[in-house]
Amino acid sequence: MSLNNARFVLLWLSSALSQLDVHAQVHALDYTTPAYIDFEFTDMTVYENEASVVVNIFRTGDFRQYTHIDFATEEITADEGQDYNGVGGTITFQPGEGMKQIVIPLIADDKTEPDETFRLVLSDASPNTLLMRDSITITIKDSAGPISAPKLQIASAGPGKVAISWDGDSTCSLERSADAASGLWESVSCTPTVTGTHCEVIQPAGGILYFYRLRLP
Repeated sequence: MSLNNARFVLLWLSSALSQLDVHAQVHALDYTTPAYIDFEFTDMTVYENEASVVVNIFRTGDFRQYTHIDFATEEITADEGQDYNGVGGTITFQPGEGMKQIVIPLIADDKTEPDETFRLVLSDASPNTLLMRDSITITIKDSAGPISAPKLQIASAGPGKVAISWDGDSTCSLERSADAASGLWESVSCTPTVTGTHCEVIQPAGGILYFYRLRLP
């Protein structure tokens, strides 16, 4: 091989290696695509008699890596331990995984309350991760239906009388309606006779068929 040919071969190899370096750098830049984390909704509304609220969290962008993010509940007007059970921890998206769920237990009570709110907050995301929204507000609405849990029992109490009884809270209000379908109920003005946890009210059994129910205090 002549000296000129040898120089040509060296120049060609040098040029080829430079091109390989450029392609390798471009390929590496492709892996800097971030992972995007976001909630399914901006806010959510639930009723307090539901067992829990399930919050969906989605990951888009780079699916090829592990993504870690911390979460925790924060009070607004709802009280942790009274209206909901607080949760917190870390969720991890595995490579190829696009959705996670966080379950927050709710606590029902017998009180009549206005709407109450709390939030679920995301923080401390792993590197190369962008939070589209870092929190979601959850509104708890009061449960529908004022009828109490104790069951009414009706039995004869002698001529022209019936005994309406239940086991439970003696401060419950007894209501009656001649037509339950109409939704019009009236209070029965009487104080129950209480024996232990057993409550009983005596009412006249006239020609009208009444429906009875209990309302919690």
